[in-house]
Amino acid sequence: IRPGMNFIGYKDMGQPQDKSKSYIENVLDARKNAIETIEKVNHASIYRAMQQYAIMNDGNFPPNTEVLAQQLGLSEKLFTLKGEGQRPALVYIPGQHERMPAANVLLYEYLPGASQGRVVRLDGRVEKLTAAQLQAALGKTTRSLRYR
Repeated sequence: IRPGMNFIGYKDMGQPQDKSKSYIENVLDARKNAIETIEKVNHASIYRAMQQYAIMNDGNFPPNTEVLAQQLGLSEKLFTLKGEGQRPALVYIPGQHERMPAANVLLYEYLPGASQGRVVRLDGRVEKLTAAQLQAALGKTTRSLRYR
């Protein structure tokens, strides 16, 4: 076996897990990362549905959660908090147009007491923000809606 190669002949990439962590900790980290990726993809899918609606409606995003849920083919319950320790509710900010500031928050996760939450920006970016960052972003979005 040549240096840097494993017994099959492929380049040895080293151990995938952090040696300072136990196997269980690495599995839990991988699970957490997978869940975060799935949530980000789900939020991006919701944005694409909203964007399709805007394309068909002169750049206007859905006027309310009922129309948004209908566009997504989902229950409006998606936009309702599901109880203590459950998944967060999604909060949609209606009244926006695709020509408004790209940094506007279009949709965000709401879970009382959470230190972080995911947001979907008007330009389609999906980001995780702290509670303070979310409040600042919501303030800017609210101001841009007032001056529309």
